[in-house]
Amino acid sequence: MYTKPKKQEGAMKEIIEYLKEAISTSDDFLAMLQHDERFCWQADYPVAVVHHQSRIKDAGILSALKEKKMLDEKGFTPTSWSAQRIEEMKALAPNYVKTVTMLVHTGNEHAAFLFSQKHPGDYWKKVTDDGSFIATVEYSRFGPKTDMCQAETKLRNLMRSSKEVPSLKEIAYIWVAEAPAELELDRVLAHYYRKNWMMVVRKEKIVYIGWSERLGSVNMRHFVCPPKPKRSKENA
Repeated sequence: MYTKPKKQEGAMKEIIEYLKEAISTSDDFLAMLQHDERFCWQADYPVAVVHHQSRIKDAGILSALKEKKMLDEKGFTPTSWSAQRIEEMKALAPNYVKTVTMLVHTGNEHAAFLFSQKHPGDYWKKVTDDGSFIATVEYSRFGPKTDMCQAETKLRNLMRSSKEVPSLKEIAYIWVAEAPAELELDRVLAHYYRKNWMMVVRKEKIVYIGWSERLGSVNMRHFVCPPKPKRSKENA
């Protein structure tokens, strides 16, 4: 059974209040978040990196990674990455690194990123929590042509991706969604986060904030917009 570390007690209230204040006062609220004195809001945080060269199908990318010594003699990527090296990996092979919009933690922004795999044949090495992780933050921006069901699909894809990383599944999850006033996301937020959501009116747009104190507790069995049943070949 998961037990929340003491370092997180009371942290979510502070984090949500700080996030709300940033959205209310700044057009570039993501940049403002990084000035927090208590928590580190680290942008574009890497949460998974390709595990082995057998998973890399692009010969040019594979050659570049070998040249940069990002693969060992057996073709495996490192388990420890410096900030500089992970940025090089993102530039060389962006499809082989997964990131989240931000990770909120209490550690050192310049500390190494540590990854591990569960099984020898895994596609990804996934980030490990050094004890400082508090919350994953994902940001989505929707235009006037987006409907509620498309927004729900986006949210579900983001949450599913993070749930596949064990260290993220066990910490808080925050979704920030900027949408035009006519796109009402109330049903989506209430469905997945119950009472843990709010809206901030910002000029002609609304910014929604929804959160769970543990991503793994978010129930994704049911939908606001159930997917359409697949047509059988007989009815096609």
